[in-house]
Amino acid sequence: MRNVFLLLLSLFGIVLFWSNIYALWQVNDLEFRAAVDRMYENDMTIYNQAETFRPQDYLTREQAAKFFYTFAITADSSLQWDYAVWEDCFFSDLLWADSSLLSYITNICALGFMQWKHWNMRPLDLLTKAEAVAMLVRVDQWRLDESVHPRWRHYHSAAYAMGITKDNNIWNLDHHVTRYEIALMLFRAAWNSIDLYDDTLEIAEVAELLWWRWWIHQSH
Repeated sequence: MRNVFLLLLSLFGIVLFWSNIYALWQVNDLEFRAAVDRMYENDMTIYNQAETFRPQDYLTREQAAKFFYTFAITADSSLQWDYAVWEDCFFSDLLWADSSLLSYITNICALGFMQWKHWNMRPLDLLTKAEAVAMLVRVDQWRLDESVHPRWRHYHSAAYAMGITKDNNIWNLDHHVTRYEIALMLFRAAWNSIDLYDDTLEIAEVAELLWWRWWIHQSH
């Protein structure tokens, strides 16, 4: 019995060690640090350091509402608010939501980017990577055909082509997304949304845009 206990203790120590190594690698990831900087500059997060962003935490749906709504209005100032459907965005479970995030939940719902079931937004549920990819693609291309299996198939294809995800296995999206992963996805989507031929861009901004687009697509 003692040997089993020591073995379990050793395994726990190994897992803890590699978990700390992975966390250290995440916060020192060049792309992730740049992603957090951009999110902070665009009021998507109150955290201005990679270490305090809690990269290993999973993302809740209410947190995702703020991230994706802020991303949408930053990426596209011409969002069609005339077509927003406000009457469909009254939910029975928002008493459990963070009061500071309620407006983001309502807005992202009205624009049609985030889906729900049976008048429940499920604000405290964890977001899946498939849901995150679908929302990002909807901002760029609106709603794709969802009558396929799995329903996120076309969103995955679009996101992979755009460099938002570098994972070519469609089933790997069927898991909860971490704050580290969502920061990278938002960052990659942001660089893809910028018009290279925008006359207002400075030479340095064009150079930065080209560099990051190369970085994002270089592993494809």
